[in-house]
Amino acid sequence: AAPADGLTVPIPFENKLVIDRFGGTSSATAQVSRLAAVIYNLFLEAGFDIDKINPMVVKTIILATVTKIEELKERVKSGGIINCQQAIALTQKMISENPPSTEITIELVQKTLKK
Repeated sequence: AAPADGLTVPIPFENKLVIDRFGGTSSATAQVSRLAAVIYNLFLEAGFDIDKINPMVVKTIILATVTKIEELKERVKSGGIINCQQAIALTQKMISENPPSTEITIELVQKTLKK
């Protein structure tokens, strides 16, 4: 899950922007997509070939760093909400421990988590 209820966002309306509240799965999807883009960008800036990074690797990074919340345990698959700081920290740790020629795999994500 991603924090998505009651976000305040600018929305185009009649050639101007108005501030409105926005929420639900539509805004949660944007939050997770933005985090995935940040992860890919970190790898790209470090010299990794992002065409060789499977989307399942990025999904694993995001799900492995979720902040668990008891109330969400039975409501969402992850049992919590995305934690951007932890996902970025894990990605940066992987980058610092591996040269850009390294194949980034789910197994490598899991190995980095155990360190």
